[in-house]
Amino acid sequence: MKVVVKLFANFKEAAGSGQVEVEGVADLGALFEELARRFGKKFSRQIYSSGKEPRGYVKVLVNGEVFEAKDSRTALHDGDVVTIFPPVSGGIREC
Repeated sequence: MKVVVKLFANFKEAAGSGQVEVEGVADLGALFEELARRFGKKFSRQIYSSGKEPRGYVKVLVNGEVFEAKDSRTALHDGDVVTIFPPVSGGIREC
């Protein structure tokens, strides 16, 4: 089983790439663990608060559907596209 992971902002910087393929992960928790193992402490600090608890502000999409990073038991399937990014802020500014 293979999933495509798209990374943005600080996650992309920590991984050194905006997109990676990961094999053999059954759920979001296993995916986060594999990404932390693969990309080291800098990535791990971005995804986890203390211990193995995913940060609440991390935004995750699976095939375009929004999930909480804390929903680590969310199942993944072959061919899924997982997008991970930090919170986005801003808005429309009138001129």
